[in-house]
Amino acid sequence: ARELIVDYGVKKLIRVGTAGSLNEDVHVRELVLAQAAATNSNIIRNDWPQYDFPQIASFDLLDKAYHIAKDLGMTTHVGNVLSSDVFYSNYGDKN
Repeated sequence: ARELIVDYGVKKLIRVGTAGSLNEDVHVRELVLAQAAATNSNIIRNDWPQYDFPQIASFDLLDKAYHIAKDLGMTTHVGNVLSSDVFYSNYGDKN
């Protein structure tokens, strides 16, 4: 992202990637648009040790993405997401 912002002057980024879901209504190949992204990582505290807050999407960008996806016939979910820097945890299966 740094290169896109610094070297190419990009102002808005849309992160596209893979994810799992705890919601049984979300299925493989469906689109999830994050309105807010929280993390269980301590990485944000490197820059802001006194804060613990989710990153919030631009409503205008989220709204445009939602309507474009719906116009394309994509099954689309909008909601909050949790990001982690841990792929496997020591806590075992929670299901």
